[in-house]
Amino acid sequence: MIKSLLIPLISLLLFGGLLQAMDGDLPQSSYRLKSRTLKQSTCVQGKKAKLCYTKKIDLIDSAILKPSLRRIVEGFNAYYLSGYNEDKPRELLADVDPDDLIGAPEWIQQTSLEFYDYVAGIVTLEAYLYGYTGGAHPNSSVELRLFREKDGKELKLADLIGPGREKAFAKVAEKYFRIKAGLLPDEPLEDYGWIAEGFVIPENLAVTEKGLLALYSPYEARAYVYGYSVWTIPYYALRPLTAPNAALIPLTRPIHLQPPKVHRKITLGENDADELILDLEQKGKQVEVKATFTPSRDYRQLRLTFGFPQPLAPSKYPIHVLERSGFEKVRFIPKGTPIHTPKKRKKIAAPYPILQAESSSSSSYEPLELHFSFEPAVENEYYCLNYHLIGQKEGKIRELGGDDPMGQDPLGFELYRICIDLPKL
Repeated sequence: MIKSLLIPLISLLLFGGLLQAMDGDLPQSSYRLKSRTLKQSTCVQGKKAKLCYTKKIDLIDSAILKPSLRRIVEGFNAYYLSGYNEDKPRELLADVDPDDLIGAPEWIQQTSLEFYDYVAGIVTLEAYLYGYTGGAHPNSSVELRLFREKDGKELKLADLIGPGREKAFAKVAEKYFRIKAGLLPDEPLEDYGWIAEGFVIPENLAVTEKGLLALYSPYEARAYVYGYSVWTIPYYALRPLTAPNAALIPLTRPIHLQPPKVHRKITLGENDADELILDLEQKGKQVEVKATFTPSRDYRQLRLTFGFPQPLAPSKYPIHVLERSGFEKVRFIPKGTPIHTPKKRKKIAAPYPILQAESSSSSSYEPLELHFSFEPAVENEYYCLNYHLIGQKEGKIRELGGDDPMGQDPLGFELYRICIDLPKL
């Protein structure tokens, strides 16, 4: 790929890590081109404070690109450069009364352009827009634009999958948004900060090796506090709805299809010093789960709990423990079984099947491992596991939770969830 992208003699000028991830979500590209920065600034002085306004744009330096890509990048630069040149800081500050300023923060408008990805003859370019001109908080957004290398045409959704297929695409895109967000099929989007009316087809898409990346900027579909929403739609999910002559067809062929795997690393406990690693992998009709907990301190009565809120295959024992280390006891609790919940301090009927692994004590930095498999019912298009971890310290039961719980589970603990796709490959 690198050889087709660059002039061979200077291809080594590219290095990894294009884009800093936002909220740890937006994957970094394998490309990084040099940038060319333009900047203009002006200030107004009041009796008590000074307000400065700075405009800045980082353009992509296309010098090392081959001609077909250079033309695309230069056109992209020109589009955003025209907006940069339109409004001058001095003109925008003309209506500001300097004497009204009291400790005013600096105003800024910044545009950063990046070469995001290049896959199957499709170029993805990215613009990060950031601005603050007063108010409660700054605003930012990302614009992803796709171009076909052979003729420089900008590609829209209809070019990627074929015209008239938007409804089918929306259904698939929503499914994978739910998988990323940890939402069950019947849970309302509003439970995840949704502010739009119904599911919104994302305008920002990127063609990557792993799949079609989709992105919402703040306020686009969810509340500002949720920041950016980024998820990936695998190409195998787009194969049934993509037209034979559409741009994504080469990427939906079986050679690109791999069974789903999910990896999550969670920091827990005080000062985020404990670590829980979850690995899920589809293997035929089964899903295998490997959980590894590494405590940073000694705990007593450690308990790792998994809940199965969606239907399992009709079997007396749909869950099989394959291996365990450090956990002295593992038990399966069928739905409806009376169980004691230390959080609610009472017995309730298990709301769904539960798997619990327990250790009477744990030593710092000695990993505890649980490896099990389960068989989801065939009607599940994807499957989500609820999980939580508790331990006793200084005589008190403590939840070893991570960031951003989804709410409270039926057992009274903070709700965390991990989901895996179940395609019929």
